Amino acid sequence: MSISFYLYCVINEKQEIMDIGRIAHGGVYIYRGELDFMARTILDSPHMETGGNLFGYWTPSGDAVIMYVLGPGRKSVCRFYQFFIQDADYLQLHADRLFEEYHLSHIGVWHSHHGLGLSHPSGGDVQSIQEGMLADGLSRCILAIGICDRAGGLCQCFFFCMYWRRGKDELSAVECGARRRFGKESL
Repeated sequence: MSISFYLYCVINEKQEIMDIGRIAHGGVYIYRGELDFMARTILDSPHMETGGNLFGYWTPSGDAVIMYVLGPGRKSVCRFYQFFIQDADYLQLHADRLFEEYHLSHIGVWHSHHGLGLSHPSGGDVQSIQEGMLADGLSRCILAIGICDRAGGLCQCFFFCMYWRRGKDELSAVECGARRRFGKESL
């Protein structure tokens, strides 16, 4: 199995934190256990899109550190190979608790694309990210996309940055560079 990520360091509870991509704006880091949770959720739903939310913080140098991956709520809308919409009440409950207890912020979203075969954001993804960033007054956001295939799956992150140009807000999306392939037997 080809691994395109780096083990970055070992911290308190001996969980590995992984650098899954460096870009001009900074890096994206995630705990291996959280990445494995996302992979298992994707592989457990090979015919329906699934997804959730990413919680963590932004470092002063612009790195995204993902500390917690929230899966789909019971009232999430999952369509056969088409789209995923998170359960809003479930998201709000967890977002409030993660902020109050751990000071973690909602820094991104994740979902699967295995039915579409896209390992990059769709036009609908870009539109949803832009609308969400504008509505919440965010200047940056992470989108992780997972796909499922015969060999297992693949997870890839994208960094979205809102900037001001020609008198209006414009969205820039940058692929974070690294991909994480996971096999069914490795989880």
